[in-house]
Amino acid sequence: MNPQMFARCVLVVALVQLEQGQVASNPNIVLFLADDLGYGDLGCYGNDKATTPNIDGLAGDGLRFTRMYTEPGDTSARAAILTGQYPVRYGMLRDAKALPILRNSDFHSVAQPGGLNGLNGTLLPTFLKYQGYRQAMIGKWNLGVGEGGEHLPLNLGFDLFYGTPVSHGPQCTLNDEFRITDLDMLFSFSRRLLPVLIALLVTSHFGLLRKPLAKFLLGVNVIAVIAYGSYLSFAVFNPKSCVWMHNQNILEQPYVEENMTLRMTKKSLEFVSAMAKEKEPFFLFMSYLQPHYPPFVSPWFRNRSGQGLYKDSVMEMDWSVGAILNKLKDLNVYKDTLIIFASDNGAELTNPITKAQHPEGMRGSLRYFTGHSYDVLHLKGEKQTVLEGGIRVPAIITWPAVIQTQQQTSVIASLMDILPTIRDIVQPGFLLNVDGISLLPRLKDPRTAVSSRALMHYCDISGVAAVTFDKYKVYSRSCSGDIFNPPLLFDVEKDPTESKSLSFNDHETMVSKVLSAVDLHKSSLSPYPSQFTQLLRPWLYLCHNPPFCKKQLTEKEDFHGLFE
Repeated sequence: MNPQMFARCVLVVALVQLEQGQVASNPNIVLFLADDLGYGDLGCYGNDKATTPNIDGLAGDGLRFTRMYTEPGDTSARAAILTGQYPVRYGMLRDAKALPILRNSDFHSVAQPGGLNGLNGTLLPTFLKYQGYRQAMIGKWNLGVGEGGEHLPLNLGFDLFYGTPVSHGPQCTLNDEFRITDLDMLFSFSRRLLPVLIALLVTSHFGLLRKPLAKFLLGVNVIAVIAYGSYLSFAVFNPKSCVWMHNQNILEQPYVEENMTLRMTKKSLEFVSAMAKEKEPFFLFMSYLQPHYPPFVSPWFRNRSGQGLYKDSVMEMDWSVGAILNKLKDLNVYKDTLIIFASDNGAELTNPITKAQHPEGMRGSLRYFTGHSYDVLHLKGEKQTVLEGGIRVPAIITWPAVIQTQQQTSVIASLMDILPTIRDIVQPGFLLNVDGISLLPRLKDPRTAVSSRALMHYCDISGVAAVTFDKYKVYSRSCSGDIFNPPLLFDVEKDPTESKSLSFNDHETMVSKVLSAVDLHKSSLSPYPSQFTQLLRPWLYLCHNPPFCKKQLTEKEDFHGLFE
């Protein structure tokens, strides 16, 4: 071989190695996060009520998790993803000892001053920004606004924010079947006091109660109504918080939820196309508002499932995932993209306001397909619990350049693992203060042996409520306040429905390891107050037109191109 030919070969090999290095260390990253999707709501997890071909196809291209764990609340789950740590370290859990009006487990109002910050570690978007990634946060943020917007995505590393700062709720929907606003709550509270007011007036009129005392009690009740009404005017049921934003600008207030997923999908496609054209690595965090209660769906998907609004919304979300995956393929970047799909929580089966169970067509499924036969079990619990139905969620990771197709694993994993996994892919050795572990070895080979792991589960900031360890789960208390003494022990591998409590005496070695892990974990914690217990501050409302806080989209929306 002559020197010139040899030099050409060396150059080709170098370029190939460089290209392979870039594929291995700087993949694009797309994170799809469903909102309150039940464990059994996808076809690849045994669902037979609504078709989800795109997400099922994603599972077929990569690795499906059967024991992915999350947090009991929407905010805490998102905090776990972006910090790689237990949300208690950032105060992203409710305070069960706070006043009833301050026992929130979520960011429902833009007037709440708390939120996520990077004081206790490096956040996922901050880390990726260091590595040269362009980043978009689209959809539901739900990690706080702050007094000056300091907790919004653009101030935490993202380059684009297109979505809502808080959670979608009954104050945001236009569907009269589900809508509840501050005025509705005020009238409901006033009606409860009406018998008291009538009794005071009657007893005073007939001399059964001295008029000064009657006037005093009457005044107390009127003041209570006024005070409660004032609180509601800037509390969780105020439509002022239903804000749709583009970066720092308000596009719509209150927003119309009907076409929300179409808007998000359109903006995501624009972002992905722009990044591919500029040949820059990107991170897309697609945080859906579906199928969170109250369910909504665009006209294109209404009655698509024939099973109710909830499953219609699941199918619309599946379409959105498919549209983005197809765009990645069209742009020839699908192979080099790390794609993660998961739900933030288990399904919500009970209305958190009325405490009534959601109708069949308005709630998710906790079906657990055994995989060994056609037997179907049902996980216990729901969102806002640490039972399997509340914190075990569907999760899929696909990376065609690395992960083999048709893979499945029952290894214990957590949404906290996303950050350390991405770290080991993008910049191995980068120091991060995390509780999660890297799943990269498991992605490369699902048969990789893993060491025992104790995963803590919190209901609130007061302490650990349950621990998952290998195939076991130990409960010390429930999220409703029940204390278990002695603790409850289940083999959730053989008994995922948590119906057969085991004897501690027969598992002393395992229990001892769990107790030691809990003690070690507790010793690593520093006191951090709940971000939800701060009083709401009405002057913090994001208002397009103070004091009315109302704006409708002025641009004409055209979504027909999404379906061509």
